[in-house]
Amino acid sequence: MTEPLAIDVLIGDRCAQLGMSPIALVRRTGSKNTSKAMRRLEQLRRGDIAKTADLIRALPAALGLPEEAITGAVEQTRLQLAEIERARAEKAEADWRAAFLPHAIILTERSTPQPVFVALVTRAGPKRRIDLDLSVPRSSFIQQALNELPNRLVDISCFGAPTGIIINFDLKRAVRYNLDGIAQEIYPEAVVLGEGSLYLKSGKKIPDGMFTP
Repeated sequence: MTEPLAIDVLIGDRCAQLGMSPIALVRRTGSKNTSKAMRRLEQLRRGDIAKTADLIRALPAALGLPEEAITGAVEQTRLQLAEIERARAEKAEADWRAAFLPHAIILTERSTPQPVFVALVTRAGPKRRIDLDLSVPRSSFIQQALNELPNRLVDISCFGAPTGIIINFDLKRAVRYNLDGIAQEIYPEAVVLGEGSLYLKSGKKIPDGMFTP
């Protein structure tokens, strides 16, 4: 279980000591828009430091604490979030490696799709991956990918025209081919597709594929 964020603990403990509710706290910050201030407080307690700078500046007076107590909790929160992100990235890579199967990736004119929103909503990025029939010889992989390519053109059109194919043969070997199936370059490790996510204005992540038919 992930330990509570330092800023969340500080705010919760101090409010408990003072017998002060969250809404009473945001009123003590001097905010004229209580609903907005409550949203900012929730964001801060979840660790969103960047969007809550005004609230952070108001907390020492509102909580009756020295500025150093607040800045210290904020810095500790930054460190915690960095560690959480590092652990998440390590787990994602470990999961990817454990589940790895040879596959193809379609290379395109653009690495960043246009428009980005449409690409994220339709999950166009993952559609650049082509799963292969592994029951046949590896020498057939590039032809399998080229045969499937025409079926993906509409789905990945926001990335521009295809320019080549990469075959990830295993974790330590990938080969880039042109659209004629001729090998162009060998890589010492598998190539990973980039990823993107959509978020609501509140900061909540929209589940992947939510809008995909």
